[in-house]
Amino acid sequence: MGIARVNARRSALGRMGHPSGKSRVTSTPGPLVEIGSLLGGLLAWELLGRVLGLSWLPPFSACVGALIDLINQGLILAQLADSVQALAIGFAAALLASFVIAFLMAEFELVDLAIGPYIYAFFLLPSIALVPVFLAVFGIGDLTRLAVIFVYCFFYMALNFHTAFLERDSALMEMAESFQASRWQRTRYVVVPMALPLVLATIRVGLSRAVKGMINGEQFIAIYGLGGLIETFGGEFAAVKVFAVILVVVALALVLDVLMRLLDARWTRWAAA
Repeated sequence: MGIARVNARRSALGRMGHPSGKSRVTSTPGPLVEIGSLLGGLLAWELLGRVLGLSWLPPFSACVGALIDLINQGLILAQLADSVQALAIGFAAALLASFVIAFLMAEFELVDLAIGPYIYAFFLLPSIALVPVFLAVFGIGDLTRLAVIFVYCFFYMALNFHTAFLERDSALMEMAESFQASRWQRTRYVVVPMALPLVLATIRVGLSRAVKGMINGEQFIAIYGLGGLIETFGGEFAAVKVFAVILVVVALALVLDVLMRLLDARWTRWAAA
């Protein structure tokens, strides 16, 4: 792919969701601010729910109580395990495929010319639009849910991985070539380390997109996982139960985000130096 096209792609992506902290000023008490913000939001939710008395906005405490009841009834943990299993399989497949394809696109211009435009086109297409296609092809079942999770994060990660692999330090590449380093050695010691910060940032955002795909796919199927519970309780107009399941989804997303932050801080510590 030509330089102009690469720059256009970078501009279009705008490094969407790039949480790497290089482009912003971070403050020291970050965790305290995040915890304070969370507690403040929950307090506001509780007060609004009690003061307004709206049927679609139950207080936070009522949602927690409903969540405990659903756990005691055995409706949460089993569905959570089912959703997490599908999330792990779908995201792992998307991660492996996007990583390999993006690397091949960065290394071989022919591969980029052959499949790059299609990946970019599908990235622009709303992923939810493909769900009816998967239902028609795979029917109502696990394959549809896995396919939805896959497309929600594959195209995003493939494009960002491609950008990461193209960001090579020319001086380091010239030095590697002057020492007659093989293609594998240049990849192992120059390309991958230089790409790692953006790769990890992309995985972090890709995980959040995978969670969104998991819920959307399960809502369409309506018989699987946490998304199926949300669809069922929504059909019953049981807002307190819907919010109870949403709390589980949000908690899952937060746990995954924290884990990725820890990995990012551990593996890219050198980049901040």
